[in-house]
Amino acid sequence: REHGQSSHSAHLSTLGYYEIWDVKAAVDYAQSKGLSKPYVIYGRSLGAATGLRWASMDSRIYAVFAVSPFKNAYLASQQLPASKLHISIFPSPFSWSPGYRQMLEAVDIPRAVAGRDDLRIWILAGQNDCFPPGDQHAILDASKSPDSMKRLVIAPGCNHHNIWAFKGDGALPSHD
Repeated sequence: REHGQSSHSAHLSTLGYYEIWDVKAAVDYAQSKGLSKPYVIYGRSLGAATGLRWASMDSRIYAVFAVSPFKNAYLASQQLPASKLHISIFPSPFSWSPGYRQMLEAVDIPRAVAGRDDLRIWILAGQNDCFPPGDQHAILDASKSPDSMKRLVIAPGCNHHNIWAFKGDGALPSHD
């Protein structure tokens, strides 16, 4: 919603707060059409975080392949602009609105994934991603799924915008 080739209106993205309902609608549609299970979510950045958040609430989702998810929407509203502007500290543009800030702070991916112990999670992120490896570890560490169901790949030399350039090597697989 409001990203990529989807609708572009005057509405601000809620960075996963309301966008989870779009994911639910897609899963409901797949189920209504009798599409084969298991259902797996793939998402990048906002889509990755939103997919993880919805999957934590929907047992129809078997796994999530998350590429560069953020840890918390409010934190992401600081990290992404700071990365684009090449500065280490950047205030969130949403700090002016306490209600909006509170909504974004509620989009907390580690807290969400802690709600399931049977969700397979594979995270791929860049070594120099604006959502750093420590954030990715926090997401996986919060998951109650067994370690055998969790995987993290940090692509050396990649950042949030060129992760697709990573073709893998002998030790790490590519995104393909």
